[in-house]
Amino acid sequence: KDIVDTDEVSTRNAGKDTLEDTDDGSKRNTAKKAKKKLVSPDERVDDDHFSKKSALLQHESKRQKRYWESEDGTREEKSKVEDVTTEKKSLINGKQRHAQSHTDDQAQTDDQGTKKKELQHELHDDLEEKHESFVKQSAQEHHPKVRDRRGGYEEDLDEPKTGTKYALAKIEPKTIPPTEEPDPASRYNILALGGSTTWGAKLENRKDAYPFVLERLLSKHLSAPWRLTNLAVRTTGAAYASQCIQSMIREGPSMGSLMVDDQQDFDVIILEYSVNGLDGMPLLLRRLRRRYPKACFLYIHLWSLRMMVHNENDPNESPRALLRERRPFREADKLISDMLQNKTKDWVWSKNMLSASGELAKSASRYMNATIEETKNWMYTNPIPSSPIEVIDEGLFGKDYHHLSKRGHERLAQGILELIKTKQTLLTELRNTTDGEYPSWGKGDICYSWFESGILTLPMRGDGNLVNFVPDKYALEVGKSQKLTNQTSAQPRTIVSLKVMNPSSFVQPISIAHMAWQPGKYPHFNATVMSHETNTMTNILIDPVHPLKHFHIYHVIRTSPVGYAQPGRNDLTILPVIENAELPLRITGIVMCGACLDLSLEQLNNTSYAVA
Repeated sequence: KDIVDTDEVSTRNAGKDTLEDTDDGSKRNTAKKAKKKLVSPDERVDDDHFSKKSALLQHESKRQKRYWESEDGTREEKSKVEDVTTEKKSLINGKQRHAQSHTDDQAQTDDQGTKKKELQHELHDDLEEKHESFVKQSAQEHHPKVRDRRGGYEEDLDEPKTGTKYALAKIEPKTIPPTEEPDPASRYNILALGGSTTWGAKLENRKDAYPFVLERLLSKHLSAPWRLTNLAVRTTGAAYASQCIQSMIREGPSMGSLMVDDQQDFDVIILEYSVNGLDGMPLLLRRLRRRYPKACFLYIHLWSLRMMVHNENDPNESPRALLRERRPFREADKLISDMLQNKTKDWVWSKNMLSASGELAKSASRYMNATIEETKNWMYTNPIPSSPIEVIDEGLFGKDYHHLSKRGHERLAQGILELIKTKQTLLTELRNTTDGEYPSWGKGDICYSWFESGILTLPMRGDGNLVNFVPDKYALEVGKSQKLTNQTSAQPRTIVSLKVMNPSSFVQPISIAHMAWQPGKYPHFNATVMSHETNTMTNILIDPVHPLKHFHIYHVIRTSPVGYAQPGRNDLTILPVIENAELPLRITGIVMCGACLDLSLEQLNNTSYAVA
């Protein structure tokens, strides 16, 4: 078609073309308003005049175009056609500018409305890319033939159900000013592993936890800068870290974002597991010692005030007795707080609990001495005053009297600082020595955890739902809660299947991380591991109750071995047993530990408990 016909089409659709990026409703309304504006007297546009002139221009243009294409056409006629076309374009552009002026504000509003969504999608895509990169890297190291985006599945899989709606809701765009990083060669690196106290639970600001305070004190009082990597995980003890330490260091405890370069070395490694459980400590120390042969290990021995006191006049009156009553945690915390703040009570240390705390410290020291050289294993115990009243009056614990307060963290960090000051010469010497050992993770581990991130990256089928069961803690729930349904009959049978890829060339023990509590809280469940490569299958029944009775007062994460993952694709099927459990089964992660091959499943099961 000639250029005039094309311009006419543009004229008719001028209002419409400028509104393509708006929502459907506003598009129609704004287009109508734009049209009215174009032909209204206020805009000084005479519609009849415009139509007549357009028709004349069209006729003249076609006539001139025919003449232009003839052999007798001249450059002068061509110039006239261009002048006619320019005049018409001017009219059209004026009309388009009127329409555009009424849509700019709406478009700007829409851009602002979608800006946050775009940022959230970008952040989510970034998390997925990092996860895919980790799986592909593992596949290339152990199984070069595997090249699928989810770790090597040959066929298409269902898209995974994720909990990104929880994580993305917390993300706020922030502008971080550039800072000058110290020379990595002169910087000392410190790694912190432990439970909720080391993580910074019950503090208004996590950065007030003792590892972060210690980092600031070391950089201030020693001659070199220090950098902390805090990989403590709430509700877990040494057992979880012993099977997932490589994944934790590579991706962080949430298994959702890159935390630290896997090639980075650490000068000091802090461990704190007396409160949450020492099970798995020997394996954890062996793995860390093999990967970081030059590192010094510092064990921090902590204790819980509410677990170690009772009324002198009535030994049966104690916070421990309240916890045994199976009360909700918030209610129990409030009652314990009121109890210990009662000035009429004579609170004293329980001799049995003091003795138990001392035995834990001795066990930790024994594990350290068996694995780490004497000069490189240190220990610091949080001081125990002569009376618990001193601890209460000084405010060294938080409101639950289980986690340290900000003041308690500061005092603990100051004590650790004084210890490290005495070891500064040793740290410098270790940096300059070559012991000939080759750092390695051995057969390594591959762990998936959504407990803190709320992001499930494994492909899943079935009736599972990712839920935020307590603030900032997530689990894949399988089955219905008897407490919520108010039914006296048994729970309906539900099933979940997770597709797990073992990218290595060897089998790996596979475990399920799940919540455990008192009898009747969580249902027993069957776990089946089926390999698509070898057509082998294992099945095991899991009891979500701690075998030691005195641990029943704690809500725990238990890492239960369920079989072996063969190289390639494996389907992990979880089926709760029909019973009247109060809560649905809660799965917090999947663990594959190639470095644990020298241990039997029974040995792994005996080192898999962690106190919340």
